[in-house]
Amino acid sequence: MKIPAAHAGALGLDGEQSYLKTHELNTFLWEKDRIPFGVVPARKDRLEFGQLHDDLTRAAYEQVRENRRHGRMKHTNRDEPDR
Repeated sequence: MKIPAAHAGALGLDGEQSYLKTHELNTFLWEKDRIPFGVVPARKDRLEFGQLHDDLTRAAYEQVRENRRHGRMKHTNRDEPDR
């Protein structure tokens, strides 16, 4: 999903076209007291994608839902060693 130039500029991204990957899901576990600075644990009752504007967040969320519904999600468990 393309990030509109106005949103990209507000996020501090460069002038190149930027994208959100709405077809990939990464999961990993950290010990509660070892979560890196800036990483916010996911909560089932909240929808957040960093500091995206509300309209872009909603559009990304809907695209994630559609990709999941149609079996187009790639899931990578980052806790598993590379094979």
